[in-house]
Amino acid sequence: MKVLTLLMVLGVPVAPGGLVQTRNPGGSARLVEVRAEPHVPNFGEAFDLHVILRMRRGVIAFLPDTLEPTYSVESVGPGVWSEEPAPGDSVGIRATYPVIGLREGRAELPSIEVWTRPAVAGERRDRVIRRRSEARNDRGESFERRTMRLGVVEVGQVPAMADSAADLVPRPPADVLGSGWSTWLVLAVGVASVAGLLGVWMIARRWRAAILTRRMRGRSPREETLRELERIRAFGWHRNGRMDDFYGSSTGALRRFAASIDPAWGAALTSTELIARLAGRWGQGGVDSLAAAVAAAEQVKFGTLQRNTEAAEGDWETIVTWVRGAPEG
Repeated sequence: MKVLTLLMVLGVPVAPGGLVQTRNPGGSARLVEVRAEPHVPNFGEAFDLHVILRMRRGVIAFLPDTLEPTYSVESVGPGVWSEEPAPGDSVGIRATYPVIGLREGRAELPSIEVWTRPAVAGERRDRVIRRRSEARNDRGESFERRTMRLGVVEVGQVPAMADSAADLVPRPPADVLGSGWSTWLVLAVGVASVAGLLGVWMIARRWRAAILTRRMRGRSPREETLRELERIRAFGWHRNGRMDDFYGSSTGALRRFAASIDPAWGAALTSTELIARLAGRWGQGGVDSLAAAVAAAEQVKFGTLQRNTEAAEGDWETIVTWVRGAPEG
């Protein structure tokens, strides 16, 4: 019963009789369960997101190191995973990703992108779960690529804010005014005082949350994105054969910047849809070069395009230039 309640809070559909419905029936991999630990994490504190997947035997799964972020929840470190027993002719995957909630209340969880392919003849069957970065040098010829949305989680407020809110308890006035005071006047003064205290509390609460968010982020969305892109290039993935990681991280930074402009432009949009939204906002001429770089990134991730170091840096520079010149809002 606790699992069913948690699944409903997290937004995972639950069928009658307690059976978890798959989001992609008939696919090689399907989502079985999502669980947050703790059940209601606090704002600004890291928590573990446990994801259970199931797939057919004879299938190899490639999992990402981190989850696709949303505007309110994002990864704070690489995930870990293991194989576990599953009923019938299937294999269970238990993955755990550390994430952090950046807003209070009902927050959309990140999505997970899983690549699968059939095992080839003579391949080791004890490594059915692999890092997605291994897919570039993989012997498989084709992959099924599937993005699964993980639902929502209830994020609690900062503990310090909860303590300060608990102190604001209206108290009745003491009987020290004497008999010459109007009862209605006393009531009016009391109501106004309580309303003033509540107003001050709400302003202080928002001010504290804004300060904490600025401390966590420290920079504007544009500055944070440019800093992340510089860090991605410094890793040197495009110089040591990890082109898919280089392009995937670069376009991921672009998606997070776009979501900071409009939350509707999050991970749920395809690359084509994202470029179309950007062109609709600022015109096709403003995104032509960016569209070419994003298209190249998609082809590299699917293995249909080979890029050398110079070309990859050129695409990276195109993304940086667009982010530097795009208006925030």
